[in-house]
Amino acid sequence: MSRRYAVYMIPPHGSPLEEFGRRWLGRTPSAVPDTMPSHPALRDSFCGHKTENLLAGTRRRGFHATIRAPFEAAPRITPAQLSAALEEFCTTQPPVCGPPLRLACLGAQVALVPERPCKAISRLADACLRFFEPLRAPLSPADMERHRMKPLTERQERLLMRFGYPFVLEDYRFYMALTGRIRDPACRRALCEKLAPLVAPFLPGALHIDELCLFRQENRVSPFILQKRIPLTGRQSPARRYRARL
Repeated sequence: MSRRYAVYMIPPHGSPLEEFGRRWLGRTPSAVPDTMPSHPALRDSFCGHKTENLLAGTRRRGFHATIRAPFEAAPRITPAQLSAALEEFCTTQPPVCGPPLRLACLGAQVALVPERPCKAISRLADACLRFFEPLRAPLSPADMERHRMKPLTERQERLLMRFGYPFVLEDYRFYMALTGRIRDPACRRALCEKLAPLVAPFLPGALHIDELCLFRQENRVSPFILQKRIPLTGRQSPARRYRARL
């Protein structure tokens, strides 16, 4: 399977939240993981689970929130063209001010999620999805089957066929995963309790999305690596600014 790209939101460079993510996952967005996580909340194991199992998959993807899910580029679309496309897209989109984040158990994962739904974030993700759709290669049969391993609704099946990913548009959710799937509910709750005071300093105040980032994955077992940060420079009408606060 070939190289994939994704559009992510990551914490601002040099921010306390970025430093927390680096220690939690043992990597930076722009480098291959080369150390195990060093955060004291993890140590060598937790609830009888090894650290590497708790963070399975999450270290490979890095500390981020998905705006446009991973996709293979269409034939003849180059990395430079994808980078230029994201630059163009970002000139059409204003920065987003969303609600504060909170710690939550999201399905079988522990993650940071907005305190309440935010239409401005959903609009940004929807616009990014549609903008990059012409640059996406058709989904392979293997990827189709991989997505179908999770039970999909009829709508999610239609979204998978149309956009190559089932959790978009009405089913999109903004979140920053802190773990992989932890099947033991007691372990998830215990980890949330341990994490709550550690992430509390980073969560007050509005969530600001001022830039989007292009990531690249060389193959399905490689980590996603940051290629470029691009600021959101589009304008927002007064009416849209008012609605974004609701």
